[in-house]
Amino acid sequence: MTPSKAFALSALLALLAACTNVSAPTDSSSSSPPPSGPGGPTSLSGTWDATLTVTGGNALPKGTKLTGTIVLVADTDTNALSGTLTLSNGIAGTIQGAQAGNGFVMTTTETLPCHSGSFDTPDGRVNDAFTQLTGTFDGRDCNGKLVAALAAVRRS
Repeated sequence: MTPSKAFALSALLALLAACTNVSAPTDSSSSSPPPSGPGGPTSLSGTWDATLTVTGGNALPKGTKLTGTIVLVADTDTNALSGTLTLSNGIAGTIQGAQAGNGFVMTTTETLPCHSGSFDTPDGRVNDAFTQLTGTFDGRDCNGKLVAALAAVRRS
């Protein structure tokens, strides 16, 4: 092999090696919620018809179902959630939390009937269509400890 062909072959091999070591761009969108798109909602903003099914605690008997409404506002710049919760048994509260993709956390601070209650949802999930959400609802108020499974459907 002539020196010029060997040089050309070496340069080609070096170029190919460099191309195979190029790393793919990282996807930073997984840490923040995507904005709304033409295919449907992609944030938790909106009104949700909620059902809480009591699974533990001493505030209500296990199996008790509470229905109500959750209204959420998601700030797509900061991932922050805010909103309100109103349940059929008179519990009402304000919501603060955060959304990251299909996951969310929130704390509901009870305003009625007690003013000292706080309930956490540390494991919230929303389906890919952003039409159903689930999580736990765990906390304490003036009536005692309440642990419940949260399920909600986006209102049309």
